This record gives sequence, C-alpha cells and structure tokens, in this order.
Amino acid sequence: PEYDIGEHRFYSLMCDDMAYCQDKINEKLFCIFNYFDELLKAEPEGFITISRNSMSSEERGLFTIEKWLSSTKKLTKITSLPTGFIEDCHEALKVDFANKYVGGGIDSTCLQEQILFVIYPELFVTTLLCEKMDPYESIVITGVQQFSKYKGYSEDFTYAGKCVDPLAGKFDILKRIPRQVVAIDALWLPKIEDKVNQFGYEYVLRELNKAYVGFLGDIIC
Repeated sequence: PEYDIGEHRFYSLMCDDMAYCQDKINEKLFCIFNYFDELLKAEPEGFITISRNSMSSEERGLFTIEKWLSSTKKLTKITSLPTGFIEDCHEALKVDFANKYVGGGIDSTCLQEQILFVIYPELFVTTLLCEKMDPYESIVITGVQQFSKYKGYSEDFTYAGKCVDPLAGKFDILKRIPRQVVAIDALWLPKIEDKVNQFGYEYVLRELNKAYVGFLGDIIC
C-alpha cells in the first residue's frame, strides 16, 4: 500500500504573501535556529519514542454510542489554572490538537500545533515517520525536550529566548525525558451542513473514541 505521510517540506514555514507573514516566519525561525545553536554546545542525551495507539476492530465494536451513554464511570478530577502555559505542566500529558497528517499544519501560521513543533523541534521527525492518522488512532511522542520559550499566539506569537528545560537530564527506564505529547486530530467540518450536524451521534462517537485512544498515552512501558 502507498505510504501516506502527506507533503512535509521545511519551506512550508514560508508562505506566498511574504509581506503578510514575514514577521511570524522570523519568530518561528528564531526557535529553529536556537535549537541548532544548542546542539552545537552539547549533544542531547537519551531517546525519543514515537508510537501509534489504535483501537482494534473488537474495541470499535464495544465502544458504541450506546456504550458511552450508559457508562457510569466518573471523570477524573481536574484543576483549572487561570495563568501560565500548557508547557509549564512539565510532566503532564500534552495534547497536540493535530492535523491528521501530524505536523501537517506546520506552515506560516502560529497556532497550537505549529507552536509545539518549534519549541519542541524534535517533534519534526514525526512528519517523516508517521502516516496519516485514521479515525481510531493517535500518535504518542515521548522524550522531547523544550528548547525555546515564546509569548503570544497566532498573530502575536514571538520567540522569547532560550528555555532551560527542568526535565532535561531526567529519564525514565527507557532513558526518555518524562514528557509525553499525544497527537489527536479533530474532525474538520468546513461545510455548513456538517457544522449543523456536528453533535449528531456519528460525529460525537468519532470524537469520543479519538479522545479515548489519545488519552491512553504512552503504553510502551
């Protein structure tokens, strides 16, 4: 079968309308250049693992909308913080609200996935190794290091200097930095009729199962 990883090219950091997005491109390139600058000083230690979680056909048959509706399990407790960044919760499972081609949104925009990839640039390797995600799949990356800090979002995104990662040099039993990033892609609903029906059982079931297989996290060890 054809190996479907989409079109991932580093020059996709650029865009046709340079006058519009040059500032954003520069800020993202500052992050990339900072990564290579740090590599010249010291080679990173440890390993990174990339795995794909997938629901089996048997599980798909069990996780029906009726199963979800009849579930009596309670959600885990959550803590909502009014300030700070996702990256500040260093050992928490981090979600990449991804393109179905992981990293496929790495372009001249500065949204959540694009920001993740430039501050954790080791994530870029997934664009070469990971095929398109199916509806029942997620991709889990464990062991990446944060090299850059940033401010703002989208139009206001700016490089904010080097990051001293507090987890650098700390490893699990597989000698990975204890940080997990899980990529899960939401449905893309560009049509008005799809937006109207997005809370129908078919769409909701797809998103519930996608979240379930994503939040499993690293199951290697």
